[in-house]
Amino acid sequence: VLAAVNVAFDDPLPTVQILGPANGAQVERGDFVQVTVKADDVGSGVDSIQLQVSGQTVFNETKQLAPAGASATVSFTFAVSNSATVGGTITVRARSFDVSGGQSTFATRTLTVVDRTAPTVSITAPAPEAMFNLGETVGLDVSANDAVGVSQVRYEVNGSFSASGSQSVAPASTSAVRSFQIVVPFGLSEPEATIT
Repeated sequence: VLAAVNVAFDDPLPTVQILGPANGAQVERGDFVQVTVKADDVGSGVDSIQLQVSGQTVFNETKQLAPAGASATVSFTFAVSNSATVGGTITVRARSFDVSGGQSTFATRTLTVVDRTAPTVSITAPAPEAMFNLGETVGLDVSANDAVGVSQVRYEVNGSFSASGSQSVAPASTSAVRSFQIVVPFGLSEPEATIT
């Protein structure tokens, strides 16, 4: 006599974790961010891993694994948008799928967009090595640029005499030009001064 026996196979859902970057990591516009994801599935095996990026940068990629395996680690790379807002956030989510069609819950990281790039500045007047007489007024023109915004332009004079000054830029601007007047004092014993 033959008897049929039904056997139910319990195929647990896969799991996933983001190994890097760390939650709260800081990134700059234009940075290439590498995301490392590890997935495990003790049943039918890991079939694919998906990465979703949203917020100040949008990116979506799925990597198929061949052959499927009980464990897999893959890396994704995305570029932070050049138009991302400084102080804004980027949400990184990863999930995995097994051969049976099961999917993991999402693992999530949040990244913060920062600006670590210093502003650039140039003195457009006077010309380098320009000569001035005692008591003469020097016209100083300074140009400054910054991706986030210039809020102040400042100068210092060192050498035969000392002087300094600053002007605010309100509202802050990605580029600014400010002019200053510097009087060369009488009675100097040294002939050279440097403006920075």
